Amino acid sequence: MVLQEPQRYAGLVLAATNAFGDTPIPFPLSLANAPVVGRAMARLLFSRAALAGMRRFGAHAGRVDVGAAVGDYAQAAAVRTIFAGSLANLPGLYGPIERALPSLSLPALVVWGDRDPFFPIAAGERTAASIPGARFEVLPGCGHLIPEEMPHRFASSITAFVRRVVAGDEDWVRGRPVAPIR
Repeated sequence: MVLQEPQRYAGLVLAATNAFGDTPIPFPLSLANAPVVGRAMARLLFSRAALAGMRRFGAHAGRVDVGAAVGDYAQAAAVRTIFAGSLANLPGLYGPIERALPSLSLPALVVWGDRDPFFPIAAGERTAASIPGARFEVLPGCGHLIPEEMPHRFASSITAFVRRVVAGDEDWVRGRPVAPIR
């Protein structure tokens, strides 16, 4: 959306998100792409129980509401479709995003948890380094579910970023080397 209508955006905040087509798919999730058994494995790997387990595994700072996130059977089926489809075509889905990151010309903040079990800090650093002038902030003790695990800290990071963008603080917002804020 930012690339299609950049004038509508003052800045961009990314939190613990994949942006690359070459992201390794860890075992057992890689089984969702296995020939012959892939569809059955996807049903098992992205069942309501497995999704609840992933939510618990992804969180390190406090509790997350697993039931609300996983939802009923229909919501779990929708999540399974999205996950399985994404894993089947990472280069096709994320390649365009990866190629677009260097052309972004707006202030950007990339926020990562230092205990993210799905995407290591190096993935966050790579994301921030791909966006010219992006800031990189690490939340100590946080896993993958940043807005749920540390909502106040995440909101504070976004608020500080927005204030500096609105104030035109270019020295803080852009042009500084990518370095974790701890």
